[in-house]
Amino acid sequence: MKKKINFIIPGIIKSGGMNVIIEYSSRLIVKGYDVVLYYPLAYYNLSTGKNEYSLNPKRMSWTFQNYFNGIKNKKLIKDVVIKGVPIISDNFVRDADYVFATSWPTAFDVSKMSSSKGIKYYFIQDIETWDSNINLVYESYKLDLKRITICNYLKNRLLNDHGLVSEVILNGIDYSVYFPYINKYYDTYEKTISYIDYKLNKKNTESIIDAVKKIKSEYSSLRFISFGLERYHNHPDFVSFHKNPTQEEISKIYNESHIFIYASKEEGFGLPPAEAMACKTSVVSTRVGAVPEYSIDNQSVLFTANTSSESVYEKVKLLVSDNILNKSISENGYESVRKVLNWENSLEKFISMLI
Repeated sequence: MKKKINFIIPGIIKSGGMNVIIEYSSRLIVKGYDVVLYYPLAYYNLSTGKNEYSLNPKRMSWTFQNYFNGIKNKKLIKDVVIKGVPIISDNFVRDADYVFATSWPTAFDVSKMSSSKGIKYYFIQDIETWDSNINLVYESYKLDLKRITICNYLKNRLLNDHGLVSEVILNGIDYSVYFPYINKYYDTYEKTISYIDYKLNKKNTESIIDAVKKIKSEYSSLRFISFGLERYHNHPDFVSFHKNPTQEEISKIYNESHIFIYASKEEGFGLPPAEAMACKTSVVSTRVGAVPEYSIDNQSVLFTANTSSESVYEKVKLLVSDNILNKSISENGYESVRKVLNWENSLEKFISMLI
């Protein structure tokens, strides 16, 4: 009989973290596991951690969006069963061998489930303090769940800040999507630089925009591309923006880019730099999340001194002005990420942790 795994997700959200859960789910199905993803039709209230229905227009809008996203994504996500339920509880979630919380509000719901729903795990992909009740976020880590984190940075945060032990499984990269298929010519003045536009302040998009304005003023032939779910910031006219691109379209942007900028102030993992490296794109990044775990400064990545626009500008200018360094960082980054981030290894370790 197939082993049953339930993943409890907070909603149908397009994000790197959601992509990781889908990747695990798809690969576990291939390995013979019976996997179902459950999400509440109403979004969690991040102040209370509760799955609340409300007549508040904004929350009603989120609920309808979540519902229709669920319908749409059932057609897009191959082989993975996704079920929207009124609330996350024993009444609406099937019995299984294992059940995984995937965000801090879901951790509280999973902790309350009966033992028939499976051995309880908490798959931690970030310290989720943004827009949330910080005390409840920290409390969720102390629940009686088996904790799995996606990098040593998070493992150390939980240990040092809360005295909590967790196991680490680094994410993988889908190299059938993220791979170099466009030849890059580094001895050119017409280099392309890309970055992501994010809504959250911690992603530090404004510093990137300030840096690209300065670098463009000195190197007029440079081309710039930005992309994101929405256009959250005012980008200069010389920046070409791509709204809500597919993974294949993102891969194409990386392939067209000589340099990718990542200036986040805090990350749980940091997948975009790894995806860019997999496409042989040189990366300028802040020292966040798992990026120092899959790359080496001045060898496979250039780390900024801090999160300021000036620091970003200095490292980008270094790559723009030094073609040999740009090519070296590109090639070393490609080799490094393929050695460290591998989905087969991640899946094997994940399965080994299932008691």
